[in-house]
Amino acid sequence: MQRSQKYFQFSLFSLALSAQSPWLLTSDPVGISRSGAQVAFGRNLEASSFNPALLTTLEDKGSLFTSLGLEMQSTQQTLQSSQTTLYSFDRNRSMPTFGFAWKISPSWSLGAHSEYILSRHLDFGGGSFSRFFGDRLSLVSRQTMAQIAFAPSAYPQFSVGIGVGILNTDYSGGLALRSAIPANPNLPVSVSNPSLGMLEQGLIQQGTMKSLAFQLGGRWAMNPRWSMGFAYQSGTQKRPSLSSQMSGAPSYFSNNGFGNPLVGAETAGAALLRNTITRPGLGDIELPNRLTWGIRYRPNTVLTMELDIRRMSGRFSIPDWPSLINGTRTISSPSVLSFAPATNSLRSGRPTMGFSFGADINLSPAWTIRMGFSQDESILSDAYVNPILGGSSSATFSSGISYIGWGGEWSLGYQVRQSKDVESKTLDGSWNTGGFNFSGTPVRVEGMGHLIAIGYKVRFK
Repeated sequence: MQRSQKYFQFSLFSLALSAQSPWLLTSDPVGISRSGAQVAFGRNLEASSFNPALLTTLEDKGSLFTSLGLEMQSTQQTLQSSQTTLYSFDRNRSMPTFGFAWKISPSWSLGAHSEYILSRHLDFGGGSFSRFFGDRLSLVSRQTMAQIAFAPSAYPQFSVGIGVGILNTDYSGGLALRSAIPANPNLPVSVSNPSLGMLEQGLIQQGTMKSLAFQLGGRWAMNPRWSMGFAYQSGTQKRPSLSSQMSGAPSYFSNNGFGNPLVGAETAGAALLRNTITRPGLGDIELPNRLTWGIRYRPNTVLTMELDIRRMSGRFSIPDWPSLINGTRTISSPSVLSFAPATNSLRSGRPTMGFSFGADINLSPAWTIRMGFSQDESILSDAYVNPILGGSSSATFSSGISYIGWGGEWSLGYQVRQSKDVESKTLDGSWNTGGFNFSGTPVRVEGMGHLIAIGYKVRFK
């Protein structure tokens, strides 16, 4: 007779300060409390979504878990000259996940999972210091994969696994652009057709894309105390199909970029906008690949520890911002938030290193506590960190507790992610009829957020 045992996992509170890296090492409750250190953590369904080779270590015939999470983040920027601080909106995203495994023989196992691997979203609602370079972004990627793993019967301490699936990415972004307002909006500005002021208009663009994703993993249990694992997660590069449009009502300024425009500017500006169209930006969404190596040590039946080291390589980019087109004139973002060493503001090719450390302590057959720590290098030098994509170095601290009882396993997890607060002199400036000029005033970039997840797991003996 087949027996089944139900486990309920509940991550009560896991807090993440998210001004920094948009990457989610894991979005399941157990992995969060380990700060993502689980590439070699066998006998754990949640860890097998990170490394498919771990599927063969599961002791049950089958297992299934689902979870529902709410991720919240907020970014802030402070103009140091006036100590004016702006906070972003658009702070929430729901994050459901699931995982499944089935052992078809002592050597072969199947699995599937769906989880979020990237989340970055903010909206300053106009008026931000860096709005001409971008004032809103939503970039969220969800990965759904089928997995298979194999462990040779003659050498069960070794196993390999692969996963193939689809990566769904939703993208939207926007900025504000300015244009001079000719007295006759049907003709360009000239000596005989002077500018009456400046018009500022918000733009947004959005699109989705689907791309192939795969993962590869391996495991070596050297002895009952030590085991190693590695996992490779593919990146992606694809051009989304974008649409763009104007957003919100225009604002009007004098020719120097401040104060009120001349009489008639608003009427001429409205006529100018009626003959103006938007054009989406060009470029791909590119996400880097990730290679992780980890070693797990279990000195006794109470304590299990793991250290993971990862390398992110490849480009991280989003498409260029949309433009305004009026006749033969094109108005685009005035400059770049240079993602060194590239010249384009929305691209980075800088590889980074990071590590995670996690530990499980079994206090009794019913109680387990977890803790973890991780750190990642910055993807940008401090001079080019910005509110849209962040880019500074970050660290996480996490803890959790599990209790098996009442027909299931209850888990609580808590995580704090802290990024390095950075001042940048490439974010503030003024835009007048002569063009955009940097002010050189430092702007401090910071952020904060929360992640709450609830999950349920069932095992089939």
